[in-house]
Amino acid sequence: MTPFPCDRFARSLDDRPGRHCERSEAIQSRGAVLDRFVALLLAMTTLRNAQYSRGERMRRRWCPDALRSFLGARGGATAVEFAFVATPFVFLVLWIAQISIFYITQTSLDAGVNGAADYLRSSFAKATPTYVDAAALKAKIVSSGGGLVKNNANLLVDLQPLWRLKSSAVAITDETTPDYGAAGDPLVLRAQAPAIVFAPGFGPLSNVRSSAIVRRKSK
Repeated sequence: MTPFPCDRFARSLDDRPGRHCERSEAIQSRGAVLDRFVALLLAMTTLRNAQYSRGERMRRRWCPDALRSFLGARGGATAVEFAFVATPFVFLVLWIAQISIFYITQTSLDAGVNGAADYLRSSFAKATPTYVDAAALKAKIVSSGGGLVKNNANLLVDLQPLWRLKSSAVAITDETTPDYGAAGDPLVLRAQAPAIVFAPGFGPLSNVRSSAIVRRKSK
């Protein structure tokens, strides 16, 4: 009886037992590696679940329900973070702008007072000096200063001899008649103007002050 081709192939495989052993060992080694990998994944998952369960138990133990729900909420987190970051940034921008406005107003008032003092100095040098009143002094300060100095009731201007101001601090008063003192007296021209205040915490910077000294000639 003639054997089938499959029988011959089976006998040929049976004649090489070593090859069967090599294949089975390779399969077993790969299976062992896969088993170790799966066991590692299971261990990591178990550890993660244990840590989460422990943290959840601690939160439930120490946090009230309202606080726990607040800490666990994730809706609107971007808006809250933006509010935390934007609030100090807005205040910083306002403070920088406020300080800039204060110094610009101070510079404008200084320029106005110096311009009025130069006018008085040139007037005293003439053969017939001109003694202007307080309204004219205000007009000179405003014209020599910048646009932040306004000629209104909030602009205070006075002119006094220096010897009246050396005893103690003297507030600036809005005098209607400047005191030109006597011939040869040093005169102090002082002015006070309001500054624009819009930033919180800058109330003491609501007014700027400036002064200049000019000597009256002997005439």
